[in-house]
Amino acid sequence: MARSFVASQPSSTKPNILALDNGLSQPLPENITQDIFSAGRILQLDQDRMSVQPIVEKAGLIGVDGIDYCKANGRIYWTNMGFPNRNDGSVMSCDTDGRDLRTILPVGSVHTPKQLVIDQLANKIYIADREGLRIFRCDLDGSNLTVLVKAGDWHIEKDDQTKWCVGVAVSQQHGRFYWTQKGPSKGGRGRIFSAKIMTPPGDVGNRADIQCLLDNLPEPVHLEIDEDSGILFWTDRGEFPFGNTLNKVDLDASGNATLLKPGPIKHKIIAQNFDEAIGVKVDPMAKHIYVSDLGGSIWRCSFDGGEKQKIYEDKTCCFTGLALLYVM
Repeated sequence: MARSFVASQPSSTKPNILALDNGLSQPLPENITQDIFSAGRILQLDQDRMSVQPIVEKAGLIGVDGIDYCKANGRIYWTNMGFPNRNDGSVMSCDTDGRDLRTILPVGSVHTPKQLVIDQLANKIYIADREGLRIFRCDLDGSNLTVLVKAGDWHIEKDDQTKWCVGVAVSQQHGRFYWTQKGPSKGGRGRIFSAKIMTPPGDVGNRADIQCLLDNLPEPVHLEIDEDSGILFWTDRGEFPFGNTLNKVDLDASGNATLLKPGPIKHKIIAQNFDEAIGVKVDPMAKHIYVSDLGGSIWRCSFDGGEKQKIYEDKTCCFTGLALLYVM
């Protein structure tokens, strides 16, 4: 099966899906050049019509990873990681039909930007910078770019994967933002942290308000928060059986994790057996979670992991980040 909607879609209630395809599963050309790294694109999947179309392609997008939709201005934002081992990441934006492409953060403003999330109340962009070992925040036009967290000095520590910042989420309800430091591939050293949205004075490399919620995770990647239920979700692309999973933990009134006891697993694994799970997005109205994986599949399940369905598959796609677009 090369490309198809797998699960039937009842009409009128499901959002369109914005999915990033990094292009690395496309057929290789006879003469392989660096162009294979710049085949990233944005696809829009219409669940009601069971159709898919690229809205941005052939734009030289290198290593697309994180995507979100801003309700305030009706624009899509995404990250380009750039070429491996180069300080050439960027952030771009377009309208919902793929037109009016804009560079929000030019090449080199961030090292290797991964997940991006919009704070829909404050109209701010949060960005996790992997080899840059940082969490950034900026305005919707890219101004006021600020380092919020500095996990290390990327000039000398960028190969320390325990400091790699990959996922990011923000909760205005709790007054905190959250991020993952994934650790070595399949290494079981991943962690999830949080800190206050209001940055305290002092060195961002030594913030006193940083809390480690969870540690010794297989390889946590993207994050998502459902404010209504106070649940933090994340994907993990680590080794089976605890990796390649969708996970969750409840947050208390202060935004701290409510851990499970006793036992070695302090959180809930709600869905398993993804093919390198990356993107995760909550549909708060339907209480659904969408997950994308590098194997070319997009999945949907309920908040407890039930009703897990593969809703789309294209083995020539390598899906990273996800966003949802509600069409009225």
